[in-house]
Amino acid sequence: MPVLPYLNQTVIKKITASYDKYGTPVPAIPVSTQCRIQSSTKRLIGQGGTEFTADAEIWLKPSEPLTIDDIVTWEGEDYKIVKMDVKKGLVGSTHHKKGYLVVNRQ
Repeated sequence: MPVLPYLNQTVIKKITASYDKYGTPVPAIPVSTQCRIQSSTKRLIGQGGTEFTADAEIWLKPSEPLTIDDIVTWEGEDYKIVKMDVKKGLVGSTHHKKGYLVVNRQ
């Protein structure tokens, strides 16, 4: 089942352009993108075995360049991508990307 018809929401993405000398992400110019996003609460284990609770989930086209540490703005709130999964279709091609978001408290 194609996911593209359901990507009917828009978020502002702030892709990480680089990192400063302290390891803090430096965002590029914000751009809007089509997606599907919804609030949810899920308990997950991230990179390095750290446990966290996701505040929202986002579904994206497979070609979308969003990755971990990127920021998206939805309904006036900034969210940080903390986990990104690539979902495969029946024949093994990339179907869509699913990300888990936490409210960015910086």
